[in-house]
Amino acid sequence: MNDLVIKTEGTQNGSSGNPFNQTTVIIITADKGIDQRIRLLPNLQETQTI
Repeated sequence: MNDLVIKTEGTQNGSSGNPFNQTTVIIITADKGIDQRIRLLPNLQETQTI
């Protein structure tokens, strides 16, 4: 992962900021359907993607 472009709570919507020591979610699946279902979880509704 590239810490200069990862989206975290400290760098929302790709803005400059501090990506370190911030909350982030990394989703890795081998199935697109599972990926889509995980992203539908209520806690991930506002999650930014890269």
